[in-house]
Amino acid sequence: MRLKNFFFKKNTKVLTKNNDNLIQKNGKRAVKNDVYIKHLEEKPTLITNMVQYTPINLIMNMIDGTNVEKGDLLYGEWV
Repeated sequence: MRLKNFFFKKNTKVLTKNNDNLIQKNGKRAVKNDVYIKHLEEKPTLITNMVQYTPINLIMNMIDGTNVEKGDLLYGEWV
Protein backbone atom coordinates (compact mmCIF):
# COMPACT_ATOMS: atom_id res chain seq x y z
CA MET A 1 0.00 0.00 0.00
CA ARG A 2 1.33 3.41 -0.91
CA LEU A 3 1.69 6.22 1.60
CA LYS A 4 -1.04 8.26 -0.06
CA ASN A 5 -3.53 5.39 0.16
CA PHE A 6 -2.66 4.73 3.80
CA PHE A 7 -3.29 8.32 4.81
CA PHE A 8 -6.43 8.48 2.65
CA LYS A 9 -7.89 5.56 4.60
CA LYS A 10 -7.02 7.44 7.80
CA ASN A 11 -8.90 10.46 6.39
CA THR A 12 -5.67 12.50 6.39
CA LYS A 13 -3.70 14.10 3.58
CA VAL A 14 -0.13 13.02 2.98
CA LEU A 15 2.12 15.55 4.73
CA THR A 16 3.35 17.13 1.50
CA LYS A 17 -0.16 17.29 0.00
CA ASN A 18 -1.54 19.26 2.94
CA ASN A 19 -0.86 22.93 2.16
CA ASP A 20 -0.92 23.76 5.88
CA ASN A 21 2.19 21.61 6.31
CA LEU A 22 4.22 23.32 3.58
CA ILE A 23 6.00 26.32 5.01
CA GLN A 24 8.62 28.75 3.74
CA LYS A 25 11.02 30.98 5.57
CA ASN A 26 13.91 33.00 4.14
CA GLY A 27 13.57 31.24 0.79
CA LYS A 28 13.80 27.76 2.35
CA ARG A 29 11.00 25.22 2.36
CA ALA A 30 10.13 22.62 4.95
CA VAL A 31 7.34 20.22 5.78
CA LYS A 32 5.70 20.19 9.20
CA ASN A 33 5.42 16.81 10.88
CA ASP A 34 1.83 16.63 12.13
CA VAL A 35 1.57 12.84 12.30
CA TYR A 36 1.60 10.96 15.57
CA ILE A 37 3.79 7.87 15.34
CA LYS A 38 1.11 5.82 17.13
CA HIS A 39 -1.16 6.38 14.10
CA LEU A 40 1.43 4.62 11.95
CA GLU A 41 1.91 1.57 14.16
CA GLU A 42 0.17 -0.76 11.70
CA LYS A 43 2.69 0.29 9.01
CA PRO A 44 6.21 -0.11 10.44
CA THR A 45 7.75 0.55 7.02
CA LEU A 46 6.30 4.08 7.06
CA ILE A 47 7.79 4.65 10.49
CA THR A 48 11.17 3.44 9.21
CA ASN A 49 10.98 5.78 6.21
CA MET A 50 10.08 8.78 8.36
CA VAL A 51 12.86 8.02 10.85
CA GLN A 52 15.37 7.61 8.02
CA TYR A 53 14.76 11.17 6.80
CA THR A 54 14.16 12.86 10.17
CA PRO A 55 16.97 14.57 12.08
CA ILE A 56 17.89 12.62 15.22
CA ASN A 57 16.82 15.40 17.59
CA LEU A 58 13.29 15.24 16.13
CA ILE A 59 13.00 11.46 16.31
CA MET A 60 12.77 11.71 20.10
CA ASN A 61 9.85 14.10 19.74
CA MET A 62 8.13 11.61 17.43
CA ILE A 63 8.67 8.81 19.94
CA ASP A 64 7.27 10.74 22.90
CA GLY A 65 4.49 12.26 20.75
CA THR A 66 5.40 15.94 21.14
CA ASN A 67 6.29 16.55 17.48
CA VAL A 68 2.91 18.11 16.67
CA GLU A 69 2.84 20.44 19.67
CA LYS A 70 6.44 21.56 19.06
CA GLY A 71 5.90 22.21 15.34
CA ASP A 72 8.64 19.84 14.22
CA LEU A 73 9.75 19.90 10.59
CA LEU A 74 10.61 17.08 8.23
CA TYR A 75 12.69 17.32 5.06
CA GLY A 76 14.27 20.61 6.03
CA GLU A 77 15.35 22.72 8.98
CA TRP A 78 15.86 26.45 9.36
CA VAL A 79 19.50 27.45 9.49
